[in-house]
Amino acid sequence: MKTTKKLIFYLLLFVVFKNTAFSQWLISNDHAWIQMDQDDTHTISGTTFLCWGNNSTCVYINIDGASSPHTINKYNVRKYNSETLLVVNEESSIEWAWVSFGESSSLVNFSETTIICNPGDRIQFNATSSGVLTEGSPNIYQNATVRNWCDYNGVVVESGGHSATYYFDVPSDYIGTQYFYMGVHLSPGNTKFVQYLRIISTEPEEEITIPYTPYRGATTGKVGQSCTFHTGGATSNFGHSVEYQFDWGDGSFSDWGSSTQSHSYDSPGTYDVRARARCQTHTAIVSDWSMAFSITISYCVITINVSPAGSGTVEIDPYKTGYTYDDYVTFTAYPNEGYQFSHWSGWIDGERNPYPGVPIWDDHDVTANFIQVQETVTSPDTPAGPANGKVDESLMFNTGGASSSLGHSVEYQFEWGDGSLSDWGSASQSHSYDSPGTKYVRARARCQTHTNVESDWSTSKSISISYCTLTVTVSPYQVGNVIKNPDKTNYTYNESVQLTANTATGNYEFDHWGGDLVGSTNPQNVAMDGDKNVTAFFVETEETVSTPDTPTGLWSGKVGQSLTFNTGGATSNLGHPVEYQFDWGDGSQSNWESSRQDHSYDSPGTKNVRARARCQTHTGVVSGWSDTKSITISFCTLTINVSPSGSGSVGKSPDKQDYTYNESVQLTANANSGYQFDHWGGDISGSTNPQNLTMSDDKSITAYFIETSETITIPETPTGVWSGKVGQNLTFNTGGSSSNLGHPVEYQFDWGDDSQSEWGSSRQSHIYNSQGTMLVKARARCQTHTSVVSGWSDAKSVSIS
Repeated sequence: MKTTKKLIFYLLLFVVFKNTAFSQWLISNDHAWIQMDQDDTHTISGTTFLCWGNNSTCVYINIDGASSPHTINKYNVRKYNSETLLVVNEESSIEWAWVSFGESSSLVNFSETTIICNPGDRIQFNATSSGVLTEGSPNIYQNATVRNWCDYNGVVVESGGHSATYYFDVPSDYIGTQYFYMGVHLSPGNTKFVQYLRIISTEPEEEITIPYTPYRGATTGKVGQSCTFHTGGATSNFGHSVEYQFDWGDGSFSDWGSSTQSHSYDSPGTYDVRARARCQTHTAIVSDWSMAFSITISYCVITINVSPAGSGTVEIDPYKTGYTYDDYVTFTAYPNEGYQFSHWSGWIDGERNPYPGVPIWDDHDVTANFIQVQETVTSPDTPAGPANGKVDESLMFNTGGASSSLGHSVEYQFEWGDGSLSDWGSASQSHSYDSPGTKYVRARARCQTHTNVESDWSTSKSISISYCTLTVTVSPYQVGNVIKNPDKTNYTYNESVQLTANTATGNYEFDHWGGDLVGSTNPQNVAMDGDKNVTAFFVETEETVSTPDTPTGLWSGKVGQSLTFNTGGATSNLGHPVEYQFDWGDGSQSNWESSRQDHSYDSPGTKNVRARARCQTHTGVVSGWSDTKSITISFCTLTINVSPSGSGSVGKSPDKQDYTYNESVQLTANANSGYQFDHWGGDISGSTNPQNLTMSDDKSITAYFIETSETITIPETPTGVWSGKVGQNLTFNTGGSSSNLGHPVEYQFDWGDDSQSEWGSSRQSHIYNSQGTMLVKARARCQTHTSVVSGWSDAKSVSIS
């Protein structure tokens, strides 16, 4: 955008002259003189003076400050297009000085005007002058007129009379300052009045024109498609190069660049595309936006057809309702029953199925073509399986390779070669034979959908079936024997046979099994899952028993406490069972029994417990003693406390320092005056007094006493019927009483017929033997301290008839 530059004018008045421009000064009284020849020029404060007089020999300047009123010329300054830049019409009084050329003098006005303009502007100067010089020395002048316009170097560029006009064309490539001054002729004589004008040319503001409306060959496009747009026509008034930016209409903008740019949209819709331009040199100078170009963006749509109708289906991967430009999809054709895929037509062609990697560039039609076929099933492979097997063994056979001409799934059936067939099923099936011999196995296939469509039989595979045999030997030879149960020559597959090894002499015993049976279990079963060879191994016997583990148990206990200890780990080299004995460390030993035994000590101290083992069969075979385990035995102690201190004491029976384990002690709490026993704490609880304590360990108990001043609150007025009959059982209720010590309370009723109930619950019944109005009331007492009784409640009236 272009802004009109302001024109700034400065008016400067100079009354002091620099003398450096003159070659020689002569000072006399109040004047300063300088010698000048005709046609000499001199400059004072930027003003050039020319000596015009024929006989001019000198110049003098009045410097005493004398002045006279003088009217300055009126002048106008205009641009060439007549736009008024400055108008000055006021009159001004100025200081003036004399410059003398012989008999002539000049009046010099050192004022200055400044104009700010642009390169290429034309400046019009209009100047007129008039006025009267009323006094001065040596002469009086009137009717001053415009003499001429001169440039900065004093060269006359325009002359004129009273109305002088001068045009100055600022060069289009000029930026800087130019000076002019106006000469004034005073009649009569050769004098001049000087007016300065300074022109400053500045750089104008740059403008960029609006570019063309963007255009594209088509008004539509696809999501994801790269759409190219063109614009142009923008220029800089400075002639600078321009660059362009597009507003794509989807909230995004292009980078600044060429007039042809591309964009892809990520969603469908109608978008308005605009463009603007800017100076490449001064990037802040930007044009307005152009008119908009509308483009409609949509997804690519795929239309699937099947020929003939109903002959199959087509799957698109990935499946979408709309695709972006350059999406890739795979088409797969699936024939319906009785058809097979033939070829593609439309956007794609050929027989590939699936058809992968198809690019989507627009809306496309794709047709899958199918043809009708007659189904057949090929013969399967020769069955594969073992070459040998046993009677009753489950044998696995495999086949495969059969296929349907329509691509349907197939299933298989085996003929086992023993007169039986398998069910229709998978290509892997098993069968067991109940008799030995050579069997020939073959297979066939059929369509699972159309089970009447069967293949031919495959070629046969032979298998040899036999019984299982069991061979038994003894090592060393003849030191024992093995009994088989059942004892047969031939066994069926997986039949179980029990084998029992027996010694033939007293110097040997059975040790373990070898061959197809392991371990030392005797008797032991063998599963006949093949031909078996079993050896029974016997060894000469010399029994030993290993030392048992160090006993384990508590690290401490109490006198009289039954303590349990454990050991183990001992074995007989003959595998006989073992039993254990403990040395308790108090001079006594346990009986020969299990590895877990109990013992109680009757004195305190540190006891060292150890164990040994022996064969239960041969009790004379005994191991050595194990390492010892230490246990500390002590009496049970009883610590008694009283709370609060001084409130009572506790008696114990028996009264001893030490007690044996589980010994019973009777504790009796005795209250001091002003207190009563309340409850026990620590290792006993409750309020029973006296109370027994079992010393199962060290014990600590506390007897708690409370100050005794118990009261019972008056119960509520009894509730019940308002009338009753003689001999009728009537029920009344009360309650609400409490002990200030928190003890439980019980109630008594006064029936109003000179009788009272027993102390009991808050709900009681009564039978009246006479008629009249009875007043029933109640009171309560502490169950613990029955002497503490409340007052009577208010009475409830009941009418008996």
